[in-house]
Amino acid sequence: MQRYYFKPFVNSFKRSFPNPYKIPIFTAMKESYPQLLPPFTAPRDILEAPVGTLFFYDNFVVVNMKEGVTVSYKTGVSLLAKALKNIGVQPFIIISDRKYSYSIDPVDYKYLNVLPNLKGIAVVCYTEASYKSAKLESNFFKKPFKTFENIKKIYYIY
Repeated sequence: MQRYYFKPFVNSFKRSFPNPYKIPIFTAMKESYPQLLPPFTAPRDILEAPVGTLFFYDNFVVVNMKEGVTVSYKTGVSLLAKALKNIGVQPFIIISDRKYSYSIDPVDYKYLNVLPNLKGIAVVCYTEASYKSAKLESNFFKKPFKTFENIKKIYYIY
């Protein structure tokens, strides 16, 4: 199995998240949830909202926004508040699975920059336009921000 090292996230997470099984969180396995995650990584909570769905795991949140929505402070502040209540104070990353086309106000990343327990963002881009948009957004986010071709290529390695 080929592994993809994600050093900025790994270095910040090594001390925060012990992984007794020494296995990657993301692997190419059969579909158990929309993210193609292994069956043993079932989300502990799912939050449905008008703008999209959030899947909460132990140390990361997978975000699937709906087609055509606009994500900004106005539309996302209540979703962010519910997410932070669910996560608590533990460190986490956001994985944006961009299967659908939607718009984001990149200036609003300033609200995510101030969250001390948010350690980074991973964006799964399926189109060239999505990739270019994510690269532009990375200029507004001051923590680790990585893009990937598909969710199978994101690994959490210790």
